[in-house]
Amino acid sequence: MCRHRPVFRTTFHFAFTSWTEGGRESLTVYGPDGTDRLVDALYDVYAEDIEYRKDIYPTDGISNIETELVTEGFSRQMDG
Repeated sequence: MCRHRPVFRTTFHFAFTSWTEGGRESLTVYGPDGTDRLVDALYDVYAEDIEYRKDIYPTDGISNIETELVTEGFSRQMDG
């Protein structure tokens, strides 16, 4: 059984904070089937906010959020 803490409610908060603080150039969200649809939906929900912030911050870090499917036996070596 694949066991991961549910952090979806904070994913876009992290995405915005790390983008506006200049802490990253990209972000990969790891999750189960449907994570890509969730990220797409959050882009839709926050579209107006993102457009406003694009006038203030560089688009690197918010325009390129990627997703990676996590399944049984998933393993990933993380830097840092």
